[in-house]
Amino acid sequence: MEINGKTVLVTGASSGMGAAIAKEMALAGASELLLLARNENDLKKVAAEIVSLGGKARVYPVDLSNSDQVTAIAQRIEREGGIPDIIVNNAGGGQWKFLDDTSPKEIQHMMAV
Repeated sequence: MEINGKTVLVTGASSGMGAAIAKEMALAGASELLLLARNENDLKKVAAEIVSLGGKARVYPVDLSNSDQVTAIAQRIEREGGIPDIIVNNAGGGQWKFLDDTSPKEIQHMMAV
């Protein structure tokens, strides 16, 4: 896949794999990174690292489990720069519980989503 000169949107970009993917996309020549996650401060840190690598990044704090926020941020992104060339849908979801604390019904629901 050609990355050079492309606008890349990365969800879950505030830490972990999402942040690493965004930085690698910048190093691969992406023209701009659109960073989405809930934590604005962490997104700003990742954006600063991308800028220090010579890239360009914009942050979009959003809770992707909230459909109204998703619609609003999608409209904003399209208005500000158009539709991204590449989307890396890395954001995770789930419950922060031990497996022993999770009911069989909850496990079935998570697997069905």
